[in-house]
Amino acid sequence: MSAAMRRGAATDGQRAPDGAAWSPAVILTATAVAATILVFVPGLFEQFETPKAEVVRIAGLAALAFAAARAVAGARARWIVLDLAVAAWLTVEALATLTSAAPAISVLGSVPQREGLLTSLGLTGLYVAARASARGVEGPRRVFDALLIAASLASLHALLQAAGLDPSPWHGTADYGAGAAYRRPFATLGHPNLMGLVAAAALPVAWWRVSARERASFAWWPVPALLTAAVTASLSRAAWLAALAGSAVAIALLVAAHGRDAIRRVRVPTALAVVALGAAALSLRATLTQRATEVVTGGSGASRLEIWRGAVAAWRARPWLGHGPDTFDLVFPRFQPVAYWRLEWSLAPFHAHSIVLHTLATRGVIGLIAVALVAVAGVAALVAAWRAGGAARARVPAAAGLLVALIAAGGFGALGIAGAAIAWITTGLIAGTVAGPPAPRPEPGAAPARWTALAAVAAALAWAIAEIAGSWWAGEARERMRPAPALAAVAAAKAEACAPWEDGYARMRAEALERAAQQAPDRAAALAEAERAARRAIALAPARALDHERLASVLAGSVAPGDSVAGRAALAELARAVTLAPSDGLAWIALARLELYVGRPAAACAAAERAVALYPDRAEPRAILADARRALGGAGAMR
Repeated sequence: MSAAMRRGAATDGQRAPDGAAWSPAVILTATAVAATILVFVPGLFEQFETPKAEVVRIAGLAALAFAAARAVAGARARWIVLDLAVAAWLTVEALATLTSAAPAISVLGSVPQREGLLTSLGLTGLYVAARASARGVEGPRRVFDALLIAASLASLHALLQAAGLDPSPWHGTADYGAGAAYRRPFATLGHPNLMGLVAAAALPVAWWRVSARERASFAWWPVPALLTAAVTASLSRAAWLAALAGSAVAIALLVAAHGRDAIRRVRVPTALAVVALGAAALSLRATLTQRATEVVTGGSGASRLEIWRGAVAAWRARPWLGHGPDTFDLVFPRFQPVAYWRLEWSLAPFHAHSIVLHTLATRGVIGLIAVALVAVAGVAALVAAWRAGGAARARVPAAAGLLVALIAAGGFGALGIAGAAIAWITTGLIAGTVAGPPAPRPEPGAAPARWTALAAVAAALAWAIAEIAGSWWAGEARERMRPAPALAAVAAAKAEACAPWEDGYARMRAEALERAAQQAPDRAAALAEAERAARRAIALAPARALDHERLASVLAGSVAPGDSVAGRAALAELARAVTLAPSDGLAWIALARLELYVGRPAAACAAAERAVALYPDRAEPRAILADARRALGGAGAMR
């Protein structure tokens, strides 16, 4: 650590000027961390990650624009090693986007998780804002308090869900056990694993908060118990590991800093947490036992291994910069192990369920090195803060425990938008602690920087409105797809108009139009419009197998039985689909059916045999193989 870094860290224990506890940076950071945990919008196609990503982009881009305008105006920047590492990470994100297999997706992010370059810029802005909020004594505490309050509210919501007291009629939930007897709680995070991760990450902060020497610290005593119960109820094994690892690090550092006094102050909260853990374990004992033993008996643990194998195969295909940010769901079908669909028929992951393997697949070795540099610089900053003593050392147990929890959980799962925001904000707080207080005199460029930040907010807000509107109409289209496909087509068209860069919305419109064509007065016109929508989806994402399958289905709707000439275009699209997704049993089955329909039973047999070879335990490929062999006259083979 340089002398300048030591001087900056040593001065961090000085009390901040009046009002610094609620400076604009603190308000923005605290609001962002709470909103990324609590915000969701029912009715959207993706109700949870999309609005959280918009929060990150709006808040982060505003902070980044403000800092950039100050720098242009000549404001002095006190750079430390961690700042350089974050800048290097963002540079690699941009390079990976430039060389992406789908640059537009890598910039804007895909619908399921919005992990593109815009979100990376937002996360960098949150780092900058958190760094500025750490300049005073009270700023980091306010940010951590916002994290604890939001995580506690989400955990309370999760426990109500676990008890069956959530009145909302959710669909597509992660039900567990025989007959889906237990609905794993997801609260405001959208998935039990993400909910468990956020609660586990907040737990070390809770231990730090209850150990504070304050008269009102007893008000935080129930929080560790609430978070512990929520982590247990989530059934997320990664969250269990994260809670244990993060709490161990935080408590060990608290004891190292305060000795027996820290143990004395956490005794009552620990007892409450043990009671909560015991109550949750007793009420879910059979479910917890089954979940814990899945590691060796199969279940989701086995499918997770196959996802990891696919991620490694994707990385080997493009080892240096990967396939590009947020392209995992696009490229995974090309590398999907056959065993994955034998365990999880027709599912398509959009994350590698490991931040290491996901980074390798989407950012390559260079991206992983950039992340490792941030981690190493972060550890160095934590060590510097610990050595500085005073208020700087006081923050280390919470920050270190939180980051260890996120790393432990991320090693075996996804962080999500909320987890990523918490990680970068915490890293920024540590950077601000080490960098020390700002210069004593006002720096230039403050007024123009505010206007620049407002302009960034306006632009990000306009973009967010377009994306959320598109997601809302796409959600409407999904709900109406089966009962009223004509209305679904109208809703999908509005979604596509709001977000014309989303190939999924164009594909959805093609599907709705194809369904509506069954009862349409002018069936040919409806199919022609569906074909245009499907071709637009392919133009937006040529490497997505699902788009080619949809176009093939639409084209097949205009083909008469036995007309192999008219069926050539549809067959070509399905051939392209199985090239992009060679382990996709549904695509092979569709190809076999179409070959049989157009009067090519020999080709149908070949496609069906391929599907049977891939998935010998599935009935669908065997049924179409039987039909194809019967068409060839092989009654004995048909059996």
